[in-house]
Amino acid sequence: MQRRGLSEDECLKIIESTGAVRKGHFVLTSGRHADTYINKDDVSTKPHLLNRLAETIADNFWGEADADVVVAPAVGAIALGNWVAYHYRDTLISIFAEQTADGFAFRRGYDRYVTSGTRVLVVEDIITTGKTTRAMIEAVKSLGGEVVGIGLLWNRSTEGFEVPVFACVSKSLLTDYAESCRLCISCVEITTDVGHGRQFLEEHGKDPRNWPANRK
Repeated sequence: MQRRGLSEDECLKIIESTGAVRKGHFVLTSGRHADTYINKDDVSTKPHLLNRLAETIADNFWGEADADVVVAPAVGAIALGNWVAYHYRDTLISIFAEQTADGFAFRRGYDRYVTSGTRVLVVEDIITTGKTTRAMIEAVKSLGGEVVGIGLLWNRSTEGFEVPVFACVSKSLLTDYAESCRLCISCVEITTDVGHGRQFLEEHGKDPRNWPANRK
């Protein structure tokens, strides 16, 4: 029997209700700039809402991806991964991988849960470029595991993967490279309380004339 989760519109309303969808001038992890930022941390502060989104992810893969373990990248997606594992099957193992200089690795003895033939459901919060997700897939493969699906809160990328992907919300958001950022050219103030705006200003200064897009 197929279980039914929330619709995309319902998921979007829940995410928006947490204040996670913000407008401004943001510097993303990838280095690109955007006028919209999805602050996943705001969603995690509301466990009862995160729970409903996680259930929708689990419902999508239930009966489709026979997973042995759920893995998530530290630290932002850990809570989501735990909830997805709970709703998928209450005995399912949920672990996380930590970032290293070369990608991601399973520490704290978690590598014992991913061995040859282990079927893994990767749970992410947001995909923008897909870099983190691909690194997670490689971490699983390096231990002999097989990724059978990717579940996430928001997919803002057009990147393709070789396994089924389900996102509570699939909506690409406009981004610019720093060298051609329209917001920078318009001298729009950079937001510093989320994203990497603070680091950008430390490197390039607060004067918009010194930002990469405005250098002649």
